[in-house]
Amino acid sequence: MIFGLPPLLGLFPLLLYVILAFKKGMHPVVNVAICVVVGAVMVQQPILGMGSVIAKAMGSFLSLVGLIIMLGSGLGVVLRHTGVAENIVYFFMKKIGVDSENKAILATMVTSVVLVALLGTLAGANAIIAPIVIPLVSAIGITPSVIAVIFQGAGQTGLFIGPFSPPMVTLMGITGLTYTQVLFSAGLPLSALMWVVTFFVAKRVQKKTFGVYSYSRDQLVIREDYKPSPQTQRGTVAFLGCMALLVGYGILNKGGASYAIMVMLITALVTGLVSGLSLGKVFDSLMEGCGKIIWLFFIFLLFDPFLGFVEKSGA
Repeated sequence: MIFGLPPLLGLFPLLLYVILAFKKGMHPVVNVAICVVVGAVMVQQPILGMGSVIAKAMGSFLSLVGLIIMLGSGLGVVLRHTGVAENIVYFFMKKIGVDSENKAILATMVTSVVLVALLGTLAGANAIIAPIVIPLVSAIGITPSVIAVIFQGAGQTGLFIGPFSPPMVTLMGITGLTYTQVLFSAGLPLSALMWVVTFFVAKRVQKKTFGVYSYSRDQLVIREDYKPSPQTQRGTVAFLGCMALLVGYGILNKGGASYAIMVMLITALVTGLVSGLSLGKVFDSLMEGCGKIIWLFFIFLLFDPFLGFVEKSGA
């Protein structure tokens, strides 16, 4: 430690990270980068040698998690361009039936959980379903505040049951447990608790905000006559079938976190081609989705040296 400071002060970058996270206008990547530099100075890591530190971080487990999140976002854009995401959302909304506040809340929660669990990204999945779900549920009075509660709470639930979500991949990587072991011992119990809490919080917020906040009419585009095309139907079957086969194979063969990369790529490729997209269009869609969330990849990349310096300090 610099100046012979006590090791406990090595936790300062973590404290700084929390403080900066709540600072208005602070970009998350800038926040982590500042903390990396502070940590490097504290453990006397030569600044000019930071390039090799970042290069090493590229092969770290945290960078792998960031890459999986990016690919999940890319797969989400493929689903949107093929109409598969829209088809899945309408399927659940129609099956549950959006004719009451409780059903609207439940339908929105189910669609968020399913898409987040399959894609492994909360922001990416909710961004895809939002334009479809919001007009349907707002028509019976569900407020924007409730939608926000559901997308956060139900989305988090999906993260703890999805086979390739960041929490699940991290837990499997740290503990060495299989997906089913983590799912039944931690994922499902936590998800059940979060599901119940989200539902009742959403109902409480609905009572408080009904008639106070609402979506303007120009924000709502309701497609009551929605009917998926044959290509979309085939793509949906291909997506769900491919996911089921690859996830099942991964569970049986105890596929590690890196297996998720192939699952995302193969599923995107199969879904896009079966839906009628060209190979180039499939990869354009994949890269479009990855580009939207590349900042999150850089955060995970920088987390490795950030936490490494804290550990090196002896804190």
